[in-house]
Amino acid sequence: MSLSACYYDNAEELYPDACKKSNISYSEDIVPIMNMNCISCHASDNANMFGGEIDLESYSGIIETVTDSSLSGSINHTEGFSPMPFESMLPDCQRKQIEIWIEEGAKNN
Repeated sequence: MSLSACYYDNAEELYPDACKKSNISYSEDIVPIMNMNCISCHASDNANMFGGEIDLESYSGIIETVTDSSLSGSINHTEGFSPMPFESMLPDCQRKQIEIWIEEGAKNN
């Protein structure tokens, strides 16, 4: 007899120090977060339809939201900003990485 099960582990809970906390790269760290969580509504093709004209598919689109603080306000569900993702917050690690990238100058690297 054999038993098989599927179990989902949260990497942040299992490995709390696994979250990259410095030298955050736009291409290696930020783009994958945006692709997983934001692009379905905030891509250039459908930003006008779903994303309130916010394009998070390109660096130039993202840097606009960094400059006006809406990226940080939205991902942290800060009062006065549209909470994104709308249904729930990004995992702590992803929010921290975006904040660190912003604090480090939001470089296009």
